[in-house]
Amino acid sequence: MEEKKLTPGELAFKEGEEALKKKELTSAERAYNRALVHFTKERDLLGIGGTLYNLGRIHHLRKEYRKALSSYILARNIFYQIDPLVADRVEGDIKKIKTSLGEEKYEELLKEIEKGLKKKIN
Repeated sequence: MEEKKLTPGELAFKEGEEALKKKELTSAERAYNRALVHFTKERDLLGIGGTLYNLGRIHHLRKEYRKALSSYILARNIFYQIDPLVADRVEGDIKKIKTSLGEEKYEELLKEIEKGLKKKIN
């Protein structure tokens, strides 16, 4: 049986996974950003969602809460469309940020992110 050839997005995603396992966050972030470009061109929602989620994990590990929360929210919204169980797992990571920041700071950050997303849409 012939092994399926990976797309450029899948190859970059795999590279990101390997770097993330080794806690090489900069390398993982670069690889995931490349994967995101490819998955977006391919309109691969599962790939986009998974990549955004992993970028969120990287930012979360770095305590870059704004970036982490933005990535998690986008990933969650994609997963609600294709796999609600995964969306629930992402929601758990969002709650971890809320716990880390506290209710007030979390709500401020959430408003900031929503405001930024509205600007991009308009």
